[in-house]
Amino acid sequence: MADLQKKLNHRLSLAHLAQHTLGGAGKSADGLLAVKWWREGKYQMVIDYCRQDVKLTYDLWKLGKEKGYILFKHKPSEEIVKCPVKW
Repeated sequence: MADLQKKLNHRLSLAHLAQHTLGGAGKSADGLLAVKWWREGKYQMVIDYCRQDVKLTYDLWKLGKEKGYILFKHKPSEEIVKCPVKW
């Protein structure tokens, strides 16, 4: 993801990339909620959250490697943009 951020000169969230590239695949929570769960002793929920993030990251990488691009929504224009990747 770091190379993508460098290429675009801004960061796109995993949730954003997954939504637009993987056809609506979404995250179950966010990092702040995971911290809350950890503090509450809900370790399995944190584990499940992290596993889902790893799977989404892998799926994005795999699709980018196979197709040569990922998709994101350009904020000013609201257009879906193909961003070439070489993974």
